[in-house]
Amino acid sequence: YQGCLHHIINRGIERRAIFHDVEDHKYFIETLGSLIADYHIICYGCRKGSGLTYLTYLTPLPLL
Repeated sequence: YQGCLHHIINRGIERRAIFHDVEDHKYFIETLGSLIADYHIICYGCRKGSGLTYLTYLTPLPLL
C-alpha cells in the first residue's frame, strides 16, 4: 500500500537457521538491495541473525 510502514519478522521453522553460510547472507542482502532499488522502498532497519530477520520499511509508491 502506498505510504504504508511495514514491520516484517521472519523466523526459521522450529527456530532453525535460515542462513547456513556466508553465501546465504550475501544472497539475502543482494536480493533485499535489488528490491529496495526496483520498488523505491525506504528501508528504516534490517536485522538478521542465523535464524531470523527483522525488516522495517516504507512503500512510498503503490506496488500493486
